[in-house]
Formats: sequence, C-alpha cells, structure tokens
Amino acid sequence: MHGFGFRIGVLLYALALTVLGFGLAAEAQGSWSSLYSGSAMEAFNGAVATADGGYIACGWTYSSGAGSYDGLLIRTGPSGNVLWQRTYGGPGGDGISKIFPLEDGGYLAVGYTDSFGAGQQDAWVLRLDGAGSILWQRTYGGPGDDWGGLCTPAGDGGFVLAGYTEPSGGGQEQQDVWVFKIDADGHVVWQKTFGSSAGECANDILRMGDGFLIPGQSWVNQDSYFGWLIKLDASGSVLWQRRYDGGSFDFTLNGVTPLATGGFVGIGVTYEGGGSSNGWVGRLDDSGAFVWQKTLRTEKADYFYDAVGMPDGGCVLAGFNYPYPSEPNNADVWAVKVDGSGNLLWQGNFGQGGWDITDNVSLTNDGGVLAAGRLAIGGTPHAWLIKTPADGAIDSSCTFAAMAAATFGTASVTVSDLNLATADGIVLEGNTSIVAADSSIPRVYLCASAGACTVSCTVSAPHSAAPTAQAAFSAKAAPQNCTGLATFAWDFGDGGTSTLPTPTHTYATAGQYTWTLTATSDGVSSTKTGTIAVVNPPVVTSMTKAGSPFRILVRGSNLQSGMRVYIGDTEWTNVARTSDSLLKMKGGASLKAAVPKGASKSFRFVNPDGGEITQPWGW
Repeated sequence: MHGFGFRIGVLLYALALTVLGFGLAAEAQGSWSSLYSGSAMEAFNGAVATADGGYIACGWTYSSGAGSYDGLLIRTGPSGNVLWQRTYGGPGGDGISKIFPLEDGGYLAVGYTDSFGAGQQDAWVLRLDGAGSILWQRTYGGPGDDWGGLCTPAGDGGFVLAGYTEPSGGGQEQQDVWVFKIDADGHVVWQKTFGSSAGECANDILRMGDGFLIPGQSWVNQDSYFGWLIKLDASGSVLWQRRYDGGSFDFTLNGVTPLATGGFVGIGVTYEGGGSSNGWVGRLDDSGAFVWQKTLRTEKADYFYDAVGMPDGGCVLAGFNYPYPSEPNNADVWAVKVDGSGNLLWQGNFGQGGWDITDNVSLTNDGGVLAAGRLAIGGTPHAWLIKTPADGAIDSSCTFAAMAAATFGTASVTVSDLNLATADGIVLEGNTSIVAADSSIPRVYLCASAGACTVSCTVSAPHSAAPTAQAAFSAKAAPQNCTGLATFAWDFGDGGTSTLPTPTHTYATAGQYTWTLTATSDGVSSTKTGTIAVVNPPVVTSMTKAGSPFRILVRGSNLQSGMRVYIGDTEWTNVARTSDSLLKMKGGASLKAAVPKGASKSFRFVNPDGGEITQPWGW
C-alpha cells in the first residue's frame, strides 16, 4: 500500500487495495477469482501466500465489526475458500494495510486506527497467533495525523515502518516522511522524520542489503509534485537521497521492487497536463541513477502503483486505468509484465464497469501472481482476490478479463540530488484495547480453472552443517485446484522428524544424511529429497586485497585442498591454496571487475567433504 494513494482512498472509500496483474493467454491450470461480499462494503489492502499453499488477505469492512469500519483478515485455502475471518476495531475507523506471516505460524498486521492512540490517526501494529487472536497490539503517533502503513522486515526479527506525520490542524503541505523501527515485541528502536518546506510522504519501503529504500513524493501545492528516493542504513541514517523530476510535467515514484537478476525497478506515474497520465517504469542502479526508463500508455488515464519481481528476472507492474475524461468512475485493474530490459511480455485489463482498482501485487508459491483489492458491483466495492500463473493466463470463465493495448513511450524523468532535512521522531508508543471478533462475510465464487488437485513444493535446505549445530530447512507448498492447506512431513535421515514448514534440526554426529519432505493436500502428495553433509565447516577469519596484480588473500582454518570458491553463483577457478590456513584468489583485472570497489559480494567456500561457509566481503 502506498502512502499518497492510500490516504486519499481510505478517506473516500479506501482507494488503497491490493490487486494483481495478469495477461491473457491460453487457459491455464491454477487460476481462480473470488469476491468476499458482506451486507455493506469491504476491500482488501493486501494479500500474501503462506507456506502451506493458502493465503491471508487484509483490509477493511463496513459490514461487521465494532466501529464505522474495522480492520479485516480473511485466511483462505489454496483455492480462495474461507478458513477463518476476523475483524479488528474500536468505535472509530480502523484498517489493516499489510500482513506478514511469521515463522511460528502467527502474523504481524500493520494498519491504522483513529479508535485509540495519541491523536487523530495513529499507526497500529498487532501481533497475532495462527488463528488471528491478538497476542499484543500497539499504536504509534502524536497529536496530529500519523500514518505508518508501509512495512518491511528488518532482517533481525524487527520491522521498519514508513508513512507520514502531520501536525494537528495541518494539511498535506505540512506532512513529513516518518520512518521508525520496532523490535519483535513492537517497541520502538529508532524513528526519523524527513522533510522540507514542501509536503512529503513515503509511498513504499523495501529492505535492500543492510539498509532500506524509501520512495515517495513531495508537493509544493496540490497540483505540483515530484518523486524522490532515500537510501537509509540499518540505523535510519541517510546514505543518499535522489530527486526525480518530470520537468514540464509532474511525477510520482510509487514503489520499488528487487529483480531476481539483481538491481531494482521503480514504478510511478507521469502527469502531463489536461488530466493525461501514463504509467512509468525504470530500472535503477545501486546509487539511484537510471539504467533505463519507459512510459506505458493506453488511450486511457494510466497509473502504476506497485510491482513484483518474478523468478525469470522480469516483473509484473500493477495499477489501474480509466477512460478520461468520459468515464472517470469506470476504472479497471491494469497489469503489465516486462522483462529485465523493460520489454513488454503481456498485459491485461480486469474489471466489469465499476471502480475496480489495485495498488499492490505479490508472488505465489508456484511463481504465479496474487491480486487482492476491490471490485465494484452496483457502485458498492467488494473485497476481491485473483490468482494467476506466471504467464498471466486466466481461465476463460473469468469474464471480467480483457486485452489491454499499452504502447511504450520515451520517458524523460531526470535525476538530481535531494536534501530533505533529517530529525529524530518524537511520536509516542502506546497500548490499545481493540478487540478481535469473528465475522461471516460470505465468499462469492467467480471463476476457476478446471482440473484435479495437484501439489508441488519447493525446498530450501543447507548443503552442509556442523555437528551439534542447528541446520535450517524451509518448504513452500503450491496446491492447485485443492481446498485443503498442505501439511508437511520431514524426515531428516537420522531418525529426526518435523511437521513444521520451516524447521531446524541438529545432527549429533558427522556423516552424509538424506532428508525427505512430503507435502500433502486433499490426499495428494509431492515429495522432495536431498542430502546434507554434516562436517566441520571451513573457517574464514579475514579477507584482504593485495597489490598488483589484484589478489584476495583468504585466511582461516580447515581450508582443504580442492576447495571450490564462488563469487555469488559463479565459481572462481583461479585459486591457489598455500596451506590449511591461507588461500589466494588470483585474476588481476578480471577479479577486480568481479569484485568492484565499493560493492559487497557474497563469497562461498566449499570443501571437498561438503563443508562450506558463506562470507560477505568488499573493499
């Protein structure tokens, strides 16, 4: 969910939703779509896949709950069938904008509330168990209007949230960007604000390496704005900040997403006067400079609000468009897939004549795409989920899908340095007493591909582990045309077992072990096997560069003869072992090019007996 679009939408019907991208191709197994429609109106702000092949969607509802509108969670099976649903709220307006599955089977929900807290609207975080019951909840805010509905895991058990803070009685021109980190118990670790004489808000947040990328926008008034991107380190200090300006037209940077092949893309909107707008996508390097940029336009007013990187190195861009100016209330979801160079692969529109919109997409366990948002029927919005394969093909029974006709244009957004002022945040943390309640919003089946239940799964398992050390395993199941969540049965090869999707296991003695995982849904199973070498790993105590020609000296212990060395996924074969404690990586200019100055690379050292260690290093 993105700050500016969300804020406008939640006040007018909650424009902030999550819906997906798909294109039109041949019918494909595993696509489905469902509405979740109560007595009034509701919408999803986001949805993510869970390890067992199901999904959990978050948003808001007027149909049930304690207040004007309440936060909504719906847990579904692999085909969108409801497993449980709950509302969360008080006497005011409350919603949930992000949901994160956790390793213990519970969830972290991030949202907004004006039922409780210190001011007009506060950020709101809930820690839930696997059934949606509240373990703890906290609000974050001051006396004004504070929104922190953007969130990313910090990598250490905590989370970093972003949004805006606005003084009491102020307006958008007084907003500043607000970023804060919480620990695993929801307590504030640090918080920062970034601002100028203009108004600013964050539109997204993404963890990148050991820091965070935050795209957003500034506006001098309601009709003049530009985009920007800030890179923070792990403590919230600014590493760099860039301004993206459309020159003669306005521009917003609405999101960033990493690519499987490295780097990241930004997505946004160019506003070129007279109500005309075009979707924008650009690939950026590690300093925020453009590698390439393009606009995509139809005969409509076009908007991109999110993107998700795909396993093949491309990405799906999602937003909406509507005929301008003839039918401003007839928006459809608009989804486009491009490859890593920005070339168009497929595109589609999805809707049926109402205000059907999206500003978020997510990846499914089988490499497909999940959409969650809203579909309007008779002027009333209803929560909407769609699941499609990676090629965007959706079953022909889904009559709301149609071809789109976007063409590429040349973009001319320019990059310059930005100097937003940084200050420590002063908003307060508080406890709340919002309650969870069961709800009964019915599911309305729309369409699905035909076929028998099938199950596939992916496994992440270590190649090696030291005796008595914990080895971490993880699995994700992808049931197709099934209703039951997948169950997991691990056999670690030494008599140990587990039924968790992400177990750890300790091997007591050295040896070679074969592990097996079986994932089962509706009586259908998929099995994966692999081996793990339980040995003492190599130890790397230091890595240093040496003079001319360029070399890297690796010092440690248990550096065995025949050790293989990898930089990222590429093996580096020009290696000389001097002793059990010294290894020399050679190559001169070619090695220097593989490990450029200022870039941290991942090095993997693998002994012949299977023991290995991964070490980051840069110079």
